[in-house]
Amino acid sequence: MLSVYKFQAPFSEQFKTASGVIPQRNGFVLTFESDSLIAFGEISPLPGFSKENPDQILAHLTNDLEIIKEALNASAPIDTMEEYLGKCPFPSMRFGLSSLVYDLTAKRNSVSLHEFIAPGSNQIIQANAVLGISSPESLLDKVDDLLNAGFNTLKCKVGVDPDLEMEALANIRKRFKSLKIRIDANGSWSTQEAMEYFGLFSQYDIEYCEQPISAENESDLFKIADESPIPVAADESVRDLESAKRLIESEKVKILILKPALFGSISEIAVTKSYAASHGIDVVFTTSFDGVIGRIITAALASGLGSQKYAQGLATGNYMIEAALQYPNEIREGKFVLPDKPGIGHPLKLSELEKII
Repeated sequence: MLSVYKFQAPFSEQFKTASGVIPQRNGFVLTFESDSLIAFGEISPLPGFSKENPDQILAHLTNDLEIIKEALNASAPIDTMEEYLGKCPFPSMRFGLSSLVYDLTAKRNSVSLHEFIAPGSNQIIQANAVLGISSPESLLDKVDDLLNAGFNTLKCKVGVDPDLEMEALANIRKRFKSLKIRIDANGSWSTQEAMEYFGLFSQYDIEYCEQPISAENESDLFKIADESPIPVAADESVRDLESAKRLIESEKVKILILKPALFGSISEIAVTKSYAASHGIDVVFTTSFDGVIGRIITAALASGLGSQKYAQGLATGNYMIEAALQYPNEIREGKFVLPDKPGIGHPLKLSELEKII
């Protein structure tokens, strides 16, 4: 039996985007019961980033419900579902439904999801911390707290106040010499600014910079990545298989940031990872402020398909207030710890969710 539940998870702090403030995460939990098993998936389009919205998702699910059920009940459910997903226009829906069928199949095989995706992958994944540049007086104490919590990689948000950011990075590097530091400009710089700031920031041993300029300016991104003293990672530029292929084939960008809920199905992600590896390009996974199911599945993908050289962007659960969707202590000593049971390995309090299908 296929069921759809609605969930809402308020942010613990105000979450601002270029499109405005998002007060909470809204999405859908999918469940499929087969024999004594129950599989889970999550569809959570992110406002301002996803091209689809919850109303479109619900309409699509309602219209295609019988087709989805047939795929889940097929003798080869993953292959059958992939045929359907090839016609689905919404990345978050492709991710959620592929997660559902992968969870189902992993549970039928009595293996964890990360082992099913990539046998021999680790249950524990190093995560990076995220830090907004604030006043120099409080910044070092915040970094100290993160290091004491077990993080060894820090992502600093930049692109607002270059002078303050320069001072902050200088102070952090001076005090924490072994800390790995990456920066994320979220496409806020012009091409000229990016080259100027790279020259200034490179003295602080920056691991890489995510999305220095707009995703719309792909040719300049290639030029910057080719000339920059800091490795460049593409984030918002990685929108789908086609854009990922162009980025990989350029061999200018050294890291792809994959957000599964914004990208598509698990098979699309696996194809992208394989193609990136064939060109010497690393892949780092990060959540899209997903609910607990999305976070666990993203972590499972990071374990099996993410580059082992880099910490993964998985420490986002503390940004949301969740009740039915809690996974206590998912981050321990700076690492995401996957459940050790079959599939996603985590039960949900479905009675606390609103069932809509």
